[in-house]
Amino acid sequence: MTTIEPALRRDQEDFRLLTGFADVFAAVVLVGGLVALVGFVSSFLGPIGALAGLVAAWYLPVPLVERRQFAACALVLSIAFAGALAIPAFAFLDIFGALPVAAAMYFYWQRYKIPISAALGLAALVAFPALLILRFVTDIPGSVDSVDSLIGLPGWISLGVGLALFLLAMRWDFSDRERITRRSDVAFWLHVMAGPLAVHGLFSLMGITRFETGDFNPWPVVALFALFTVTALTIDRRPLLLSSFGYFLFALGMIISDQMTPGDAMTNTAVTIPQTIMIAALSGGLVVAVLAAGWSALRRTVLAIMPAVIVDNVPPASAWTPPTAITRADAPGESEPVRLVLGLNDYLATLGLGVLFVGGMVAAYVVMSGAMIGISQDGGAFDGKENAERFLNLWSGLTPWMALAAPLAVVLIAAEVFVRRQRMALTAVTTASHFALVSIFGALLALWQWQGSSRVAAQFGETPAADNPIAAFSIVAVCVGAALANLGFGWVNRIPVSAAFAALMLLPALFIDRLVALSVNPGGFGDGYDNAELRLLGFGVAAFLGAFALDRMDPERQSQRADVAFWLHLLASLFAVVVLFRWAETTSMPAAATLGLYAALVVAAVFINRRAPLIVGIPFVLSAIEMSDGTLQLLTQLIFFAALMALVLMWDRLRANALALFGR
Repeated sequence: MTTIEPALRRDQEDFRLLTGFADVFAAVVLVGGLVALVGFVSSFLGPIGALAGLVAAWYLPVPLVERRQFAACALVLSIAFAGALAIPAFAFLDIFGALPVAAAMYFYWQRYKIPISAALGLAALVAFPALLILRFVTDIPGSVDSVDSLIGLPGWISLGVGLALFLLAMRWDFSDRERITRRSDVAFWLHVMAGPLAVHGLFSLMGITRFETGDFNPWPVVALFALFTVTALTIDRRPLLLSSFGYFLFALGMIISDQMTPGDAMTNTAVTIPQTIMIAALSGGLVVAVLAAGWSALRRTVLAIMPAVIVDNVPPASAWTPPTAITRADAPGESEPVRLVLGLNDYLATLGLGVLFVGGMVAAYVVMSGAMIGISQDGGAFDGKENAERFLNLWSGLTPWMALAAPLAVVLIAAEVFVRRQRMALTAVTTASHFALVSIFGALLALWQWQGSSRVAAQFGETPAADNPIAAFSIVAVCVGAALANLGFGWVNRIPVSAAFAALMLLPALFIDRLVALSVNPGGFGDGYDNAELRLLGFGVAAFLGAFALDRMDPERQSQRADVAFWLHLLASLFAVVVLFRWAETTSMPAAATLGLYAALVVAAVFINRRAPLIVGIPFVLSAIEMSDGTLQLLTQLIFFAALMALVLMWDRLRANALALFGR
């Protein structure tokens, strides 16, 4: 598998999770096909039937990984190869089945050089002595060859396995200090496996299990998180940090809660828990966000105080460099590029910003709750009418907007630091999602202050209006305003998915007549909704036409127009395709109608070279071919996924033939 300039972006811990949407589609088909294949053959041969999946996982990397460089498919096939062998191996050899799995993964690694396959083989080898201890030393009854029996692993065994994998990962890292070969990719997956095992095992020994509240001191958890942070910065690997963050956040919340004892000025039974969540989320999220933003600079600081024997063996600190785009030469089978994940630092930033955003939303709640509680406590001298008017004045003033400013500030800072400057792909998608959520709250608040508060205030007047509907223009205005805000946010920060969110903001306008009617008669929600699916279909078709127009502007898919078009195609499929399949299910022959519709979508997808409709339609096809005979149903599913795999492998040829019919 090719890599994306690993030497240039060493500090970002880049890795290939997926190549593009063609890769995603192929991976979905692989998972479905392998499950159906193993299930069908196993219905006749028992556990040994899983070897059919082993054979498929051995030969399919040639067309999918070697020729097309599909990263997600490589991961699926490696895991499938290990799992398909583990089923019969453990069934016949019990815990000794780990040994043939480890040996098989060695040959798989030698043949295809997929990094996760080597990591899986080493993990199986390390797991074998742990299984021996579980069987012959510990008091755990029964067999340990099932998932259920492994849930309650003793903490010291989990810690031991995690440390062993960590040491192996460091050995592979030391052999490729500059991280320019696949050996560093193998080390990456070993670190991913070692981190959760070591961290959860250690905290389990400390009496902290699954975040159950107990009588323990949270300060050692904070100290261990600090130790893991220094370790992660030193070796330039983040799994230890990511695995321990949840424990750190929980301990931070306990510390804050302990400080807010009765009699404290901050104590209030209505807001104590939200305050705790707010402070813990803002503090913990800020710590992780700062680590992600300044990882390279922090590494240089940490390495400056480390002994030379450590500095000479870990990757040298380097300045941040921009990501390198994936070209078609890197992935010959990819014609639908999607930029989602750049590296583990992207995940770290997304995690920190997600927690920060939650803290910002809770802060908004705390602000409004405090203001409303203040009105309630001071309202003893007022009658019900005056008290209600004070609540209306509160929600009609600047206080709600000031509360909403907290999550908005988190979003804008995240966009500036992580999207505009560091160009993190996954963080861009989540930041756009956060902005869309804030814009929804802002639109609802604007609509309330424009129309809702006056309608409620009229009910306290001398002659309240019996029929006072919300003006249709106000609904359209706030929808358009929210859409323009998302478009502007996406344009300024160059985030393609914001266009899809902008389109979603216009969706309520399709139901404006019902929204106006509901403002008068809230109990009539279900009246007149016979054409709701038709309106949703129209929305999906409109999104598709916009996406198709963008595709026409960039047929080579080299600009961000293609990225915007991808998200609009996905949005269109989630509405139009779903409605069409729901209609197909209501026909006199639902199975035939569903299969016929899917065949039509295949033809359309090949012509426009977009696969979103096909992925959205898969669950409907599987539902349509359900049968009382389980074996026959598995065979039918196998045939369906085999046909889709043939489509994956012949996509370019079919597309060329289809376009040739129109002289293109």
